[in-house]
Amino acid sequence: MNDLLRIYFNETEELIDQILDNLDVLRSDPSQHSIDMINELMRKFHTIKGSSYSVGFMKIGEIAHKVEDILVGVRDGKIELNYDIILKMIDIAQNLKNFISALSYQESPSDENIQFDVESILKSDYSDSHVSHKVGTEFQNERKRAVAKEIEDDKKDVRSYVLEKIKDEQLLKELSDSELLQLKNSIERGKDIYLGFLKLSFEEDFDKKGRDTMEKIRELGFEIISTIMKIEGDFVVINFVLAPSRDTPDIKELEKIIKLQNLWRATQKTQQVDLSQQQKVSLKIEISEVEKIMNIIGDMVIVKNAIQSSMEKFMNLVGNQEIAQRIRDNISEMGRKIRELQDIVLDVRMGPIEDILKMIERTILTTARQLGKEVVVIREGENLTIDAEIGRRLRSALLHIARNAVSHGIESPEERIRAGKKPQGEIKIKAQRKGEFISIDITDDGRGIIPEKVLERYFAWRKEFPQLASHFNLGETELDFKRSDGSWIEEKIYQILFLPGFSTKNQADEGAGRGAGLYEVKKEIEESMKGKVLVKSAIGEGTTFTIIIPTTKIVVEVVIFKWKGEKFALPLSPILKTEVFPESKDISIRTIQGREIVQLGGREYPLITVDEIFGRERGNLPDKFFILIVEAGEGKYSEVGLVVEEIVDIKDSVMKNFDEDILMLRGISAVVEEIGEDGTKEIIPVVDIMRIPEFI
Repeated sequence: MNDLLRIYFNETEELIDQILDNLDVLRSDPSQHSIDMINELMRKFHTIKGSSYSVGFMKIGEIAHKVEDILVGVRDGKIELNYDIILKMIDIAQNLKNFISALSYQESPSDENIQFDVESILKSDYSDSHVSHKVGTEFQNERKRAVAKEIEDDKKDVRSYVLEKIKDEQLLKELSDSELLQLKNSIERGKDIYLGFLKLSFEEDFDKKGRDTMEKIRELGFEIISTIMKIEGDFVVINFVLAPSRDTPDIKELEKIIKLQNLWRATQKTQQVDLSQQQKVSLKIEISEVEKIMNIIGDMVIVKNAIQSSMEKFMNLVGNQEIAQRIRDNISEMGRKIRELQDIVLDVRMGPIEDILKMIERTILTTARQLGKEVVVIREGENLTIDAEIGRRLRSALLHIARNAVSHGIESPEERIRAGKKPQGEIKIKAQRKGEFISIDITDDGRGIIPEKVLERYFAWRKEFPQLASHFNLGETELDFKRSDGSWIEEKIYQILFLPGFSTKNQADEGAGRGAGLYEVKKEIEESMKGKVLVKSAIGEGTTFTIIIPTTKIVVEVVIFKWKGEKFALPLSPILKTEVFPESKDISIRTIQGREIVQLGGREYPLITVDEIFGRERGNLPDKFFILIVEAGEGKYSEVGLVVEEIVDIKDSVMKNFDEDILMLRGISAVVEEIGEDGTKEIIPVVDIMRIPEFI
């Protein structure tokens, strides 16, 4: 991907974020709109339109142009600004952002497949909306001033700036507003500007030769800001306004195919000033470059640990404790500096979770409008930051759960009134950090999950998908989902929701799909992201879906332990306490319903071994062993006692996900890489804390 596209993606996503913020203000209180805000939105969509056309994303440019037309109608008093239009514009802007974000990860991005129903907004009967706000007399009175202001902004300011740099008024008259804006941006970024000349005879295939020349220009590292064609007698003269699209464009090769004139040469001073101005606004770094730095930091930790291990052995031979302590202090200082560097790099990767929560809110409101439901959204935890890459991967999962909350959870206004509730439903989105994990709850106050209804659809699903039913056999009769006292086993009922192809509705609706989504949500969160999806529900009160994922870390303090002679690792932070059996005081072990329970300090914890986590036969416990009391997420067994034979070490280590064969094993979330005593790499499996309760 070339530099021009990178700049386009970064700037367009920033513009859409600003647009969404403005639309959120309008949505929450339409009376807050003003002529300035409408003009601001118009300018932003106008900029997106021009820049999209300039990089060849014609469909995105057309969509931005259509939304700009809507805003012109609002400004001119021809269209009423109502709640429905605002929600539709939010929907379009959010979809544009998602699409542009997806394009930015493609090697050769194209917007050919983008499709949005923008026309429906232009054709809607705005006067029928039940929540509307007349644009009013103010817009009519200020219309001429608004137009004049826009002309001044788009033409006078930009044109005068460019004319000050490029003293060719006749040439600038040939350029459109978007081309002038692109030219201005190129100059501000410290780029040289060139004018190319190509003269072709009518007797030759000038159309094909012109296209071939343009392709060659781009291959040599130039972006074409404008193409101007003129007829001179029997010849076609093509003028190209060019700017470099990479750091080292091939000017010598370019001069072999077209005549070249320098219109603007960026001085070193200009480049320094412009770069400084850019850095004050934002500094964009490719995620791949950040990951390279993270990998280097990880390698530094591995080498540091190897040096420390070798040093200890060497100093034991030499016996000079003073020098040994000095080296230990230096290695400790190195460790502190590595952790500081990790924190700095992670800060670069982090972004506000507020953007994700706002996106979920917009989706909820749009879905509610489509289904004729009334919903208010409450957001909590907006100050939390999250790894930008994790946030990107989380979006589809959270959006699916949010749509389900509206479609399956929240009742219609009439049904809510009959149930003694307010007609307006409530959905709360809550983000919080819990130790080394991030938790996101989506809670609705709807009808809750009704076991009988879920089981009815489950048995229909078994008939519809017999092969899947044999593979995911949760039960064959209703009794398989009940305890001995006749109460429902809720956890087992909730597992049904995540079966592939399962849905509590007979057919898909506009808000939610056919059930494959929750299966994919669980698969993505638990297998790919090593997280957890939890469900809680109460009939008539509502449902909570909770997603828990580990935070991003390069260097993690881990406990290395042994079980049956094999080394394993566990992050230190979720280990609440360590006890030695039978030496510790006030500790005892007893068996309840076939499960060994350790009693410690007035509390009971289920015991589990590495064998059970990996699905192996456990055998008898040794006479003496360590018990690590581990915080293992949420649910019935949120804290467990992990039995280990020996604690080998506690150290800073690097968790990696590079060995797919190892990571496919049950109960492993990552691996720790160490340099062994013989200098070879040693791979140590990391126990998956989040999955421990499943194996009890």
